[in-house]
Amino acid sequence: MGNKFLALRKSEDAKAAPDRAGILADQREEVKAGMEFGRGG
Repeated sequence: MGNKFLALRKSEDAKAAPDRAGILADQREEVKAGMEFGRGG
């Protein structure tokens, strides 16, 4: 049970990590675009 559970958690982490990175990158781009938009008028 323990090993199967660890393997499952590891594969779930591997699947979730790129999503999390993508979400963070999207938010950063939105913030950057928002700043430029506000400054440029």
